[in-house]
Amino acid sequence: MIPFVWAVDKAGYNAGITNIDDVTINELVNSSKGHIPRSVFTGVAGDSSLRVYLTGRNPDSGTRLSTFAVSGAGALTSVIQWEPKVGSADASAVGSTITSLTPWAPDTVNFVKISGSNSGYSSGGNLAKAIGSIYTTATSNDGYTGGNLVTYLGYADYLAATTSSATAYGAVALSYNGTPFSYTALENGQYHFWGYEHLYLNPITSQAALINTLATQIHDGTPAVLNSQNSAGVGFQVTDVLANMNVERGGTDKDGQPFEYSTGLGF
Repeated sequence: MIPFVWAVDKAGYNAGITNIDDVTINELVNSSKGHIPRSVFTGVAGDSSLRVYLTGRNPDSGTRLSTFAVSGAGALTSVIQWEPKVGSADASAVGSTITSLTPWAPDTVNFVKISGSNSGYSSGGNLAKAIGSIYTTATSNDGYTGGNLVTYLGYADYLAATTSSATAYGAVALSYNGTPFSYTALENGQYHFWGYEHLYLNPITSQAALINTLATQIHDGTPAVLNSQNSAGVGFQVTDVLANMNVERGGTDKDGQPFEYSTGLGF
């Protein structure tokens, strides 16, 4: 199982953006501009002039497919996503200051043309670092100054962009439908934002032994890095999740499908 999180830049979290739900996700995804007022998140009338912008991955991303499927927006939905830049380059370093924000340019990914503003980062790691950047005073190309960025990330990518509480920048995970991420919440069905990791074997190669070894290591939690969760609950916890999973999707490991509850699935 792969946990995902929605995340916001730290300034946005400190301003009151602490939760995102499926209704808000769909409002953001279906927005004709790719942004919505910050007041939708905070309930503060004075935030209506500030915008929360969606940035994210390109359509080749499994994280993106899972995100839009789980939220009900539709796995293959076309969206407007914004491209944060530092100078002329995409933001890709925690703590950098974003200087401009424009809708993502048309793109080509794996020889497939992506029109409009539907593209995004090819790397979840760089996307996470962009969310860990500073965006407070730059002006977007549609005239709004200031605001915040939100996106969807694999949990491992998110961890690489977190910072200490005393630091003014960094990515911060949002609660999803009112529930903060934890492995216990995921295992018992309170936290719904996760998907399956799929291992594919090319039948014309002789890599079955390698794939089987990898699958065994994931199941058994070896090497130890697969179970490197610290005392604060930050990190990976593969073996515990596999042993204690009490929910599955669609009964047949279908990503994006509704839950079925079954105590002690013990994958």
